Amino acid sequence: MNTNYKKMYLELSGGKRKKMKKKYPNRLNINNNKMEKYTLSVDEPWFSLISLGLKTIEGRLNKGLFKKMEIGDIVKWTNDKFGSRNVLTKIINKTEYKTFEEYLTDKTLEKCLPSIKEMSNGLSVYFTYYTKEQESEFGVVAITLEVIKD
Repeated sequence: MNTNYKKMYLELSGGKRKKMKKKYPNRLNINNNKMEKYTLSVDEPWFSLISLGLKTIEGRLNKGLFKKMEIGDIVKWTNDKFGSRNVLTKIINKTEYKTFEEYLTDKTLEKCLPSIKEMSNGLSVYFTYYTKEQESEFGVVAITLEVIKD
């Protein structure tokens, strides 16, 4: 067996895995099925629409926690508007876009912003939170959610 292939085999089969984990503890390992858990707040009416399973896609700037999120991760959404409430969701898909318009066109207003009927109104929702400069710098990420029932 070629030395490079042998080394790779040992690393993948666990021969050096413990040493690698100690040396690179934050390296993403796609094979370990390790899911992350996040807790994030979301405003009304979006919280209620997520809770009811009507808003199935959340769009945000592709930065910070949203950039790190992966399929299979759990997100606990919270809202304190009418008392302390939360809903658990699982990320079942993740897609990146250059703009909010591209995102809303592809994923549809019905899934992203169920109460909004016009694209211009949908875009204005996002631009109350973010600027065009932020959109250009980071891009947009769409995470598809599945509510986890108790």
